[in-house]
Amino acid sequence: MLFLARHVYPLYDQMVQLKGGGVAGQHYLEDHLHYVAKRYTPNADKRKRNVGRYLEVAADGYLKRIKRNQ
Repeated sequence: MLFLARHVYPLYDQMVQLKGGGVAGQHYLEDHLHYVAKRYTPNADKRKRNVGRYLEVAADGYLKRIKRNQ
């Protein structure tokens, strides 16, 4: 839980701010979380067993994509 607070939640805050904040930013965050939830298969892929690290890498990749497309 502490890992999420230190590493993942700040990335989520950045994501919301880059997409305009408010409701629009929240929708982008929700879309990202739905995307990650559909693809999270820890039993099939051993690299995905650490949930916090997986979320951090996924959020970082999504932020890079957002910044590249702006």
